[in-house]
Amino acid sequence: LVLTRHVLWFDSPSRAEGNGPNRYIYVNGARNAPISPDYYVDTLTLHRVVSWSKRVASGLHARIIDREDVCDMWRHILPWAKDNRFSFMAAFFGVSRDFDRRDSLGPFDRLSALLRPFRRRGPFSQTVPRQWSGDIAPLYILIRTVLEEAYRTRRVEILHFVGLDKELLGDLAGATEAMTPRMDPIVRAVIGLPVSEDSDAPAA
Repeated sequence: LVLTRHVLWFDSPSRAEGNGPNRYIYVNGARNAPISPDYYVDTLTLHRVVSWSKRVASGLHARIIDREDVCDMWRHILPWAKDNRFSFMAAFFGVSRDFDRRDSLGPFDRLSALLRPFRRRGPFSQTVPRQWSGDIAPLYILIRTVLEEAYRTRRVEILHFVGLDKELLGDLAGATEAMTPRMDPIVRAVIGLPVSEDSDAPAA
């Protein structure tokens, strides 16, 4: 349920007191983080998402996994590009939500070299903000790979899932205006798409 359109996540973890540590509740010994009013996620699940992303991104880099195969995993990857989930994950793993787009244009050292073989033509930026940790960057790589392949192969249903089909493939049959795309603002900004200044994230 927490990965469906019915749950809009906070854009950052709730704090116990002001700028204190993150607030958690414990259920049967498991530490759970509030991600929306009355909704919680086991923090171990968040770490598993990051670990899975690293493994798939490494397979992509080693050419063990094809870009097309990653694109076919879109139902497992793109939910993290919607409803503030990427923003929450970025903040949870220590990445600032406020980044300077000029900083993101510089080299990202080893990660830039890792991304170089995957570059394709399309409307997406090929850069990653340099202050992003190694934890969250692989998830972004997978999201961008899915979007690039969907754009390249004109997979309308995939782009529609994040509300980009009309924006990017408006001349293609089947592209429609998304009613509530709610694509994550950080993902939109980093891949180079316009971002609305208005935030509809629930109050933590």
